[in-house]
Amino acid sequence: PSLYLAGWLGTADLGGWILRYDGETFSRLGDGLDGPAAALEVFDDGSGDGPSLFVGGDFDYVDGIRTFALSVWVACPGFILGDLDGDGTVGHGDLKLLIGAWGPCPDCDNCLADLDGDCRVAVPDLLTLLANWGLTN
Repeated sequence: PSLYLAGWLGTADLGGWILRYDGETFSRLGDGLDGPAAALEVFDDGSGDGPSLFVGGDFDYVDGIRTFALSVWVACPGFILGDLDGDGTVGHGDLKLLIGAWGPCPDCDNCLADLDGDCRVAVPDLLTLLANWGLTN
C-alpha cells in the first residue's frame, strides 16, 4: 500500500511530478510529465503483474515518451539487478546484452547495461551481473 501524489510546477521546463509515499519515505516516479496530472488510480488487471498506477491529465510526454494524456507505471515485483532482458532470471541473454553494449554509453540516461550508473558498460557491470547469475524473481 502506498500514497501517490501528483503536482505541477507551472511550466514545461519545471514539469509535473508524481511521488510515492510508502509510509516512511517519498520517492519520485520517473522523470516527470510535461503537464499536470488530473487523475491517479491504482488498478490490478489480474494479469499477475500486480497493481499498476494509471495517470491521466493534460500532458503529452511522461519520462520523455509520447503518451497523449494517459500513462501507466507497472509494478516491478522482484526486480533483480542484472536482468537486462526482463525475463525474470539473470543468465545468458543478459550477458549477451551487456557485452553488446560494452564501452561508453551514447545516452547516459538510457543505458540499460550500465548497472553501476557511471555512463559506461565495463568490468564493474559485468561483475554485478555475474554476482547475480542464476537469480530469479
